[in-house]
Amino acid sequence: MNKDIQPIQIDVICDCSDCYDAPIFDNHQASIIQRSGLFTIGAQAVSHFNPKKNKIQLDGYNALRQSSSTILFCVDIDQHDKGISLQHYPEVFTKYKELVYIVSEPIFGEAAYPNARKSHLQFLNDCKKLTGKLPIVLYSSKIDCALSPVPDTLYWTNLVDSYYDGKLQTDKKRQGVLAGSFSTMTSLQYKWPQRWDSVKTIFTDCAMLLDLELKVSSLNSPKSDSYSQLCEKVANSMVQFQPSHSFYFHNLRFLQSWFVGTIPIVVNANNWLDDLYVKRYYADWLNQHMKTCVLTDVDNFYADMTSLLSPNDDKILEMLENISKLDLTTYTTSAMIQNIYNKLSKAL
Repeated sequence: MNKDIQPIQIDVICDCSDCYDAPIFDNHQASIIQRSGLFTIGAQAVSHFNPKKNKIQLDGYNALRQSSSTILFCVDIDQHDKGISLQHYPEVFTKYKELVYIVSEPIFGEAAYPNARKSHLQFLNDCKKLTGKLPIVLYSSKIDCALSPVPDTLYWTNLVDSYYDGKLQTDKKRQGVLAGSFSTMTSLQYKWPQRWDSVKTIFTDCAMLLDLELKVSSLNSPKSDSYSQLCEKVANSMVQFQPSHSFYFHNLRFLQSWFVGTIPIVVNANNWLDDLYVKRYYADWLNQHMKTCVLTDVDNFYADMTSLLSPNDDKILEMLENISKLDLTTYTTSAMIQNIYNKLSKAL
């Protein structure tokens, strides 16, 4: 780190890394930010589920109140219960000069959850009334960055590259990884029918692609892979499937694949590539179709996979080579943290 750079002291409200094993803003990611040398953490409060009280609670509230930090990093309390809110703990938020707010759900896109936009806009309005200004908001969607009423936004990469420290594998297995919560197929079928359709398509069509083995990695179950273990499995595979998701491009699958040198295959709902927001704000990624990724839908999945799995593996090997040459600097953890630091340096 440049000796002339002065670390900025921050406080943190984050999730508990022992509760969720995924690249979310938790105490593990907070420590990554501190290790960058650009930030030091003054006080940290962690949100977790208390089974004895059967509710979400926030540990570290008093430390926040006593801290001298003027900047707060906070995980998305408008989309999920984190044991704290603007209404019930206004004194926590009014003491800070700047709020860096990290959103983990899609907000403004057509495929976002029905109430996501309303609750998020209400939070922003309440925040401005309470503190006199809008926060710096980190969205995990390029669409949300563009459509948000907030003037200062950044594309949040979920720091996915920090979960894999291995080298790019050159002897990948001829297999595709499908990761997700598959222990509740029935609820998936009724709650998220578009995701169910894409998962079903991947299962059935891969069975007909006799030269490609499907490896299923079930997450969020007692015997599931950790996210780091999933990274290893993906790194050893030629492709990874991303079932239909309201993010369209899910960083935990799409960016993860690129960082470990594997081809991401996005199987969203039919006609998703006609979405005007996708075409406008993800134009650079759309241009990578059949170069470093496969962007398809339920109806076209089998045809696109057949094109990918060409005789002699010419196409798939060409795409793996292209991925190895991708410049992913923009999406690295170090670049992400530097961008946040730069924004705050201008604001202070």
